[in-house]
Amino acid sequence: MLKNIKTNLLTIITLFPLLANAGGMSWQIEIHDFQRLSDTEAKALISTLNETKSFDNCSKIDILFDFDLKKIESTSIKNFVSKDSQIESLERLAKVSSHAKPVMVLGSMGSGFKKTGNYTFKSIGLGSLKEYSGRTVIYSFYDPI
Repeated sequence: MLKNIKTNLLTIITLFPLLANAGGMSWQIEIHDFQRLSDTEAKALISTLNETKSFDNCSKIDILFDFDLKKIESTSIKNFVSKDSQIESLERLAKVSSHAKPVMVLGSMGSGFKKTGNYTFKSIGLGSLKEYSGRTVIYSFYDPI
């Protein structure tokens, strides 16, 4: 019986970090460059400001935010992402990028971003969600949650 308890505790301790990140992650970012390409597409050069290891430890990355309705509709992320949420999120990113200190929080759900090059990532949909702290964060979606 004691052996079973130890085994169960060890399993929980081992799996907890994986389960804690299953829903998503968010980072405080600085936007160095932002280019709106269309209503639903933009490019940004960003860096993370906190110590969280992210984006394969790249100091700065390029992200292509490219709304892909066909890919979204075939997955569970369609519950979180729409053309309207993409446009609203890009408008918020554009607004923040124009500030003297262009800092905000950006998150990812599921795989969130797909790596397409050494320092290049892609998102197929953006949506705003409230975090447990009450703040609203723009989340990137790529693959199903």
